[in-house]
Amino acid sequence: MSTLPAERLVETAFTHGGLDYFGPFAVKDGRKERKSYGLMITCLSSRAGHIELREDMTSDYFINSLRNFIAIRGLVSTIRYDQCINFVGAFNDLAKTCQGSLEPKTYSIKFIFNPPHSSNM
Repeated sequence: MSTLPAERLVETAFTHGGLDYFGPFAVKDGRKERKSYGLMITCLSSRAGHIELREDMTSDYFINSLRNFIAIRGLVSTIRYDQCINFVGAFNDLAKTCQGSLEPKTYSIKFIFNPPHSSNM
Protein backbone atom coordinates (compact mmCIF):
# COMPACT_ATOMS: atom_id res chain seq x y z
CA MET A 1 0.00 0.00 0.00
CA SER A 2 1.37 3.42 -0.89
CA THR A 3 1.64 6.38 1.46
CA LEU A 4 -1.24 8.79 1.92
CA PRO A 5 -1.27 12.03 -0.10
CA ALA A 6 -0.27 15.21 1.74
CA GLU A 7 -3.88 16.50 1.59
CA ARG A 8 -5.02 13.59 3.77
CA LEU A 9 -2.56 14.42 6.57
CA VAL A 10 -3.64 18.01 7.33
CA GLU A 11 -5.21 18.36 10.77
CA THR A 12 -7.51 21.31 9.99
CA ALA A 13 -11.01 20.28 8.90
CA PHE A 14 -12.16 21.14 5.37
CA THR A 15 -8.83 22.55 4.23
CA HIS A 16 -8.80 20.01 1.40
CA GLY A 17 -12.08 18.60 0.16
CA GLY A 18 -13.74 16.42 -2.42
CA LEU A 19 -17.24 16.74 -3.79
CA ASP A 20 -19.81 14.89 -5.82
CA TYR A 21 -23.54 14.98 -6.59
CA PHE A 22 -25.93 12.20 -5.62
CA GLY A 23 -29.57 11.60 -6.38
CA PRO A 24 -32.13 12.29 -7.76
CA PHE A 25 -34.64 11.64 -5.05
CA ALA A 26 -38.21 12.82 -4.45
CA VAL A 27 -38.82 15.65 -1.97
CA LYS A 28 -42.33 16.61 -0.90
CA ASP A 29 -43.17 20.30 -1.07
CA GLY A 30 -46.70 20.53 0.29
CA ARG A 31 -48.71 18.24 -1.97
CA LYS A 32 -46.17 18.33 -4.78
CA GLU A 33 -43.26 16.00 -5.25
CA ARG A 34 -40.20 17.41 -6.91
CA LYS A 35 -36.87 15.98 -7.92
CA SER A 36 -33.85 17.09 -5.87
CA TYR A 37 -30.14 16.34 -5.75
CA GLY A 38 -27.58 16.39 -2.97
CA LEU A 39 -24.10 17.84 -3.16
CA MET A 40 -21.74 16.03 -0.80
CA ILE A 41 -18.56 17.86 0.20
CA THR A 42 -16.15 15.77 2.26
CA CYS A 43 -13.03 16.68 4.18
CA LEU A 44 -10.10 14.63 2.90
CA SER A 45 -8.35 14.41 6.29
CA SER A 46 -11.17 13.84 8.79
CA ARG A 47 -13.77 12.43 6.32
CA ALA A 48 -16.38 14.82 7.77
CA GLY A 49 -19.23 15.59 5.41
CA HIS A 50 -21.32 18.59 4.40
CA ILE A 51 -24.49 18.09 2.35
CA GLU A 52 -26.28 20.77 0.32
CA LEU A 53 -29.76 20.01 -1.04
CA ARG A 54 -30.27 21.40 -4.56
CA GLU A 55 -33.15 21.42 -7.04
CA ASP A 56 -30.92 21.14 -10.08
CA MET A 57 -27.39 20.13 -11.09
CA THR A 58 -26.55 23.23 -13.15
CA SER A 59 -23.39 25.30 -12.79
CA ASP A 60 -25.28 28.14 -11.10
CA TYR A 61 -26.59 25.86 -8.37
CA PHE A 62 -23.11 24.44 -7.86
CA ILE A 63 -21.56 27.91 -7.47
CA ASN A 64 -24.28 28.86 -4.96
CA SER A 65 -23.65 25.63 -3.04
CA LEU A 66 -19.93 26.38 -2.97
CA ARG A 67 -20.62 29.89 -1.65
CA ASN A 68 -22.92 28.48 1.06
CA PHE A 69 -20.28 25.94 2.04
CA ILE A 70 -17.55 28.61 2.31
CA ALA A 71 -19.84 30.84 4.38
CA ILE A 72 -20.53 28.05 6.86
CA ARG A 73 -17.29 26.01 6.99
CA GLY A 74 -14.66 28.51 5.92
CA LEU A 75 -12.36 28.76 2.94
CA VAL A 76 -11.09 25.59 1.28
CA SER A 77 -7.65 25.56 -0.30
CA THR A 78 -8.08 22.50 -2.57
CA ILE A 79 -11.16 20.86 -4.06
CA ARG A 80 -11.02 17.55 -5.95
CA TYR A 81 -13.87 16.45 -8.18
CA ASP A 82 -14.66 14.43 -11.28
CA GLN A 83 -15.02 15.85 -14.78
CA CYS A 84 -18.81 16.11 -14.71
CA ILE A 85 -20.28 18.65 -17.16
CA ASN A 86 -21.71 20.92 -14.44
CA PHE A 87 -18.40 21.02 -12.52
CA VAL A 88 -16.42 21.88 -15.66
CA GLY A 89 -19.02 24.54 -16.57
CA ALA A 90 -18.85 26.05 -13.08
CA PHE A 91 -15.05 26.02 -13.24
CA ASN A 92 -15.21 27.92 -16.55
CA ASP A 93 -17.77 30.40 -15.14
CA LEU A 94 -15.56 31.07 -12.11
CA ALA A 95 -12.56 31.55 -14.40
CA LYS A 96 -14.51 34.12 -16.45
CA THR A 97 -15.68 35.88 -13.30
CA CYS A 98 -12.10 36.11 -12.08
CA GLN A 99 -10.98 37.45 -15.50
CA GLY A 100 -8.94 34.41 -16.43
CA SER A 101 -7.36 33.98 -13.02
CA LEU A 102 -8.31 30.84 -11.11
CA GLU A 103 -7.13 32.32 -7.83
CA PRO A 104 -9.05 35.51 -7.14
CA LYS A 105 -8.24 37.61 -4.09
CA THR A 106 -11.34 36.47 -2.21
CA TYR A 107 -11.24 32.76 -3.08
CA SER A 108 -7.83 31.16 -3.50
CA ILE A 109 -9.18 27.69 -4.26
CA LYS A 110 -7.17 25.21 -6.29
CA PHE A 111 -9.50 23.02 -8.39
CA ILE A 112 -8.17 19.55 -9.20
CA PHE A 113 -10.03 17.38 -11.72
CA ASN A 114 -9.82 13.62 -11.24
CA PRO A 115 -8.88 11.67 -14.38
CA PRO A 116 -11.90 10.37 -16.33
CA HIS A 117 -13.29 6.95 -15.33
CA SER A 118 -11.27 6.73 -12.11
CA SER A 119 -13.69 6.80 -9.21
CA ASN A 120 -10.95 5.57 -6.86
CA MET A 121 -9.24 8.99 -7.01
